[in-house]
Amino acid sequence: MPPSPLRAAVSLASSALLILGTFLPWQVVRYEQNREVFGGWRLAAGEAGVCLALAAVGVVAGWSFTRARGIVAALLGRLALLAAGGVAAVVAGLQALRVAEKLELPGLSSQPGMGLVVVGVGGLGLLGAGAWAAWRPAL
Repeated sequence: MPPSPLRAAVSLASSALLILGTFLPWQVVRYEQNREVFGGWRLAAGEAGVCLALAAVGVVAGWSFTRARGIVAALLGRLALLAAGGVAAVVAGLQALRVAEKLELPGLSSQPGMGLVVVGVGGLGLLGAGAWAAWRPAL
């Protein structure tokens, strides 16, 4: 597989989005005139840790696009990006659904924060990089 700096850049940028989204607000709670935000670490430390691990997978797979050669490296890199992107997108989607559930208290509302959007976009970016990656080396 010839080196692919553009594919690597997409993978690395998507991984950076996953890292950034982990530290942005995942939930915004409004009650009366007050507003409280909860980041990934305060709201769901386990899922935030998973997002950071998936970002690390994206970085390693992206770096392999510039260094590794051969059909095994191409296949493993692509599968790693597809798996990491899929899991990140599912984590963001499930967290957004959980956060957006209707609350039974009057005057209290909860909605997903920008961090979940950024994590979701990063996951979709890793999926895109994995779909774009070569299955086999160029002849």
